[in-house]
Amino acid sequence: MNRIDRLTAIIIQLQSKAFVQVDEISQRYNISERTVFRDLKALEEAGVPIGNEAGKGYFIVAGYHLPPVMFTRNEASALILAEKVLEKFADPSVIWQYQQALTKIKSVLRGDEKLYAEKLNSHISVESISFPKPENNFLFDILTAITSKQVIKIDYHAVYNDEITENRPIEPFGVIYYSFDWHIIGFCRLRNDFRDFKLGRVKRLQLTSEKYKKHDEYSLQKYFNKFISSNVIIRVIVKFNNSLISEISSQKYYYGYLSEKEHENFTEITFATNSLDYIAKWLISFRNKIEVVSPEALKQTLKTYAEEIKDKYLN
Repeated sequence: MNRIDRLTAIIIQLQSKAFVQVDEISQRYNISERTVFRDLKALEEAGVPIGNEAGKGYFIVAGYHLPPVMFTRNEASALILAEKVLEKFADPSVIWQYQQALTKIKSVLRGDEKLYAEKLNSHISVESISFPKPENNFLFDILTAITSKQVIKIDYHAVYNDEITENRPIEPFGVIYYSFDWHIIGFCRLRNDFRDFKLGRVKRLQLTSEKYKKHDEYSLQKYFNKFISSNVIIRVIVKFNNSLISEISSQKYYYGYLSEKEHENFTEITFATNSLDYIAKWLISFRNKIEVVSPEALKQTLKTYAEEIKDKYLN
């Protein structure tokens, strides 16, 4: 990227957020912080009103706007491709909002770029995707509640006792996608603690007018790590014979795939799961071509299954 393009991109980045830190700009464009300061000074000298607030970062003074942004063909292609994936992945409320935004974006494309986008749209299709599409229509309301700090009430189906709790008041502060579903992370007033609610088990959701105080002490990553360390979510490490890797390439995501390390004869894969029983039923199908590294409880579960199978067929 040449400097003129980078200066324009920095203005757009500054307009996209209330405050932008110098290290954000540095990392995004792979330049030194010293170069960032030079670029910001050049923009100010060119008449762009840039402000700076200690501890928060740089910002564009209110009232300044760039002319309509022009998109390249590659950027337009990426947006159209994202729409196709989103149609299979998100719930209807999010899909509709994205399509509305994409329509506005297409309206600023040049004539030849619009024609290119129309042609490309008919040549992209997503017929099969590993992620199941949400059955309900609550995701956008949840995102709205998070940003406006609104209490929500949900009817929630707990699988462990097969009961539905109605009008359960939640203070949502984030959503995480893992184990093939969206999860609401929030403070449950019924349990007086933070909880993880699987979106697929929410039967009804209501936005209330009640506001809640911001939970500054929590972040999604801290909460997820807390779940793993407290065994609510269990970290599982398994060695797979390399002959299995192509076979499990898509299957592994259904069991909380996190990461993998390839070795000469095996690949060590790390999962995050809230059910050892669930992952054990999958792992036992690979017989002696896998080896559980941890936890010990999973080894015992597999041993129990193997003994049950052995007893059934030997008798």
